[in-house]
Amino acid sequence: MRFSHLAFRVVAVLLLLAAGLVLPGCGGGGGGGGVSMAEIPSIPLPSGGGGGGVVDPLSPAVAPGPPGVLPPMTRQTQEAPGEEVLGRTVNYNLPAGWSLISFPLESVSSASGFTYQLCTYEGTGYVYVDPVHNPGALDTTRAYWAYAEQPLAVSVVGPDNTGSVTTAHLQAGWNLLGCPSLNNLATRSMTVTRQAGSTRVVEEAATDDVTAGAAWVYRYLYFQQGDQYLLQDLTGPSVVLQPRVGSWIFAWTEAELNLNVVPPNPLPNITSLSTTSFAAGSTVDIVGTGLGDASTGVVAVQGVAVPNDNIQSWAANRVRFTVPAGLSAGNLVVMVNRYPSNRVAVTVANAGAGSTGTLAGLVQSTAGVVLSGAQVMVDSGHTAVSDANGEFRIDGIPAGDHLVYVTRIGHQTAVGQVTILAGTTRSVLVELAPATIGGGGGGGGETTGNLSVRGYPYYGDTRYWVNRIEIFEQGNYSERWSNAWSSDTGNAYNQLTADGAIVGRTYNIKITWRNEAGQEHSNTWYRTMERDGQTESFYGW
Repeated sequence: MRFSHLAFRVVAVLLLLAAGLVLPGCGGGGGGGGVSMAEIPSIPLPSGGGGGGVVDPLSPAVAPGPPGVLPPMTRQTQEAPGEEVLGRTVNYNLPAGWSLISFPLESVSSASGFTYQLCTYEGTGYVYVDPVHNPGALDTTRAYWAYAEQPLAVSVVGPDNTGSVTTAHLQAGWNLLGCPSLNNLATRSMTVTRQAGSTRVVEEAATDDVTAGAAWVYRYLYFQQGDQYLLQDLTGPSVVLQPRVGSWIFAWTEAELNLNVVPPNPLPNITSLSTTSFAAGSTVDIVGTGLGDASTGVVAVQGVAVPNDNIQSWAANRVRFTVPAGLSAGNLVVMVNRYPSNRVAVTVANAGAGSTGTLAGLVQSTAGVVLSGAQVMVDSGHTAVSDANGEFRIDGIPAGDHLVYVTRIGHQTAVGQVTILAGTTRSVLVELAPATIGGGGGGGGETTGNLSVRGYPYYGDTRYWVNRIEIFEQGNYSERWSNAWSSDTGNAYNQLTADGAIVGRTYNIKITWRNEAGQEHSNTWYRTMERDGQTESFYGW
């Protein structure tokens, strides 16, 4: 895949994110109530778990439904020798058959009573984890299928999640979503951050419009109840993720679902704006409470963040900023650590065309076939979708250098840097390679390969660069890789590759960001290595 400048046919530098994401079967679905599992089309599954068969991409005319075939059972697990583990104990009474469960903890330190391995969905197939012998491989932001031949009492032990696990990583396609909290988590308090860095409240990110690019995530969660799925509206005022319960969620692109496990105190609230009629270059005051500070807060209009250079002052009760060029009319929201305030509708009388430019282009496969429905995302927050001819156009992009992400389900994601000049149109050709069809491990084997982690700069009150990346195995394994960058390198990302990582094992990924003042932010994620050459990308804590 590549970016090319159409006017001069010059191939630009392209950073490849080899995500290897494939969409499972679709169909069923609808607007609420029960959906029989038998009505949901099946997807091909290998006999031993993990990835495998090629599946059809999403049809824009059909609402998605979760995979209709439950995973195959794997070998039984045997009880490990009892060891006293400190932490909270969470008990489950599993009925005979399949149950979809999650773990309301920061992590799982030990598990007992399970007779079969658990499995979760990784986008290309089911990945298996032995909860008894490798409890640390369980990701508490994910849900897992548990099988019991007869009613069974099981339990897990681990530390309470007091805010260390706040974000669930969503792959393009279907995801099994868990609740890593002992409290109900209201979906209306969640936000979604996409690859280019823009963040939207769930009401704006989730719709039931399945036209390519119209939604970031599908509007409905699928909860198991007996032999049916119940649909719940993500945007509903009383919908919550429940402790110990799992659900299916569908994303059109790779994204982060910000669960906001620990809300800020007080909650951010906008009481008034000095004006709701914006013009590029004008000054706006936001008055409210709990607005945080410049290191934790972001002002966004329709998902497009106001740049740091436009923030004049920031206090917990008042934010003053200059309206940047390129904003579109929409809802203004203040997010404190990605927790959203109430929204206020604003209009934009002057988009500031004199300081913005246009990005236009053509998206095609590496075989030269035009691709419709490809999503184009600019790091400024501007987006577009390629039409039936594979063409797209984005106006109002602030002049300067920008990272551009182009993604389409069933293809690898392309990332390239383009320079936008004021008053001009930059034309590019984007070629996307087919997604790699890889197997998911989890069931054993000692195949080794490279697991790469990319950390991108984050723009809060100041630019935060990636100061340190650590990769280490969960469970009883001791392999560890780390690297540190003492100063801002100016690169688009910093990368660490775990050479010799083992396919099928789960790794903790810890990234620390730092700014010039020495302030640091970090977070830890969990990823199962499914294939050699796997790359994971992170855009903020």
